[in-house]
Amino acid sequence: MSESTRTDAVLVVTPQDVAAVREVAAAHGVEVRAVPGRGFEPVGTVCLAILGTAAAVGLVRRVLDERKGGQVIDLRPGARKPIYRDPDLMYGTVVVCTADGGVRIGALKPAGLFDRVLGVLPEILSVGDTAATVTQAVVEEFGTNVTIEPAEPPPGQESQ
Repeated sequence: MSESTRTDAVLVVTPQDVAAVREVAAAHGVEVRAVPGRGFEPVGTVCLAILGTAAAVGLVRRVLDERKGGQVIDLRPGARKPIYRDPDLMYGTVVVCTADGGVRIGALKPAGLFDRVLGVLPEILSVGDTAATVTQAVVEEFGTNVTIEPAEPPPGQESQ
């Protein structure tokens, strides 16, 4: 590959994820290099640079993002983790936990829609924090491009 077609990206991962990054990158012909910390990374993380063609680097980033699973947004009072990714949820799924229940939002075409759903959630959540208002706002924003169903919080994430 010529230098003009190469691109890179910096990933901040946990030490436990380094082997997975190397495995996914190797499967797609992408080089991985350790990057010295710059001081902006959270404690207990590792900086890696991935280098390869734009398509391969993009694919590696997408595969690694999908491995993180779906998104949980816990609006209940006393929630231990209000916003986090859950590998037990399928990528493209967003679960919003409210005091009166929860809403599971599934992107029918997760590749682009998942990011759009996450991007508009602050606006959607500003209309209210009940399951009914979240559901109505999501339907108004995305129509039939998403599925919506009642949801319970993931196990172990009960509010305090």
